[in-house]
Amino acid sequence: MTEEKKYNDPIVLGSGRIYVDVYDGITVPNVADIEKDEKELGNISGGATLEAAETFYTAKDDLDKIRRKKMTGDEYTLSTGIMTINAGVLEKTLSTVNVSENTERGTKELKLGGVSHYKEQRYIFLFVNEDKDVRIMLLGSNEAGLTLQFMKDKETVINQKIVGEPFPDGHKVIIELVFRKWRHNEKQCRFYPSQQANV
Repeated sequence: MTEEKKYNDPIVLGSGRIYVDVYDGITVPNVADIEKDEKELGNISGGATLEAAETFYTAKDDLDKIRRKKMTGDEYTLSTGIMTINAGVLEKTLSTVNVSENTERGTKELKLGGVSHYKEQRYIFLFVNEDKDVRIMLLGSNEAGLTLQFMKDKETVINQKIVGEPFPDGHKVIIELVFRKWRHNEKQCRFYPSQQANV
């Protein structure tokens, strides 16, 4: 009789989609309220990367016999690139953008820069991988600035570096994993409905 094995941990492949919503300073929206086509920031180029960095201070004596370690800070960043350029993407990329519309010409004009035009607006960013196995949510804004590079043999990509700020509960990142139940034997793989777990 063939032994049947259970696999609960997915192999995560591929890039994904990124969504954004305005943060009102009070309520963190549900994932389902953000993960909508009309809230997609744009099409991703180059994947997405979540990075976590923690800093510590260690006090110790000269002979290294006693020590005490303390965490002094942490930073979480989500980096990605958006290859579909529109006014909405640029407005959420810089904090000094003013958008106006010229109906006669059928264009939108964006004015950038000037400290006096700074808008302290924070956003909820949600990355969802291609198979919807992983969802990553951060509260913050882009701190990568803006680089628009136009080349004859490469698409123009707007790089985003979202620096996470604390949610109301003090955490800086929310990761949701979907566990799919697979049973494997020598002849076939069977897929069983997924169960969601919040981490």
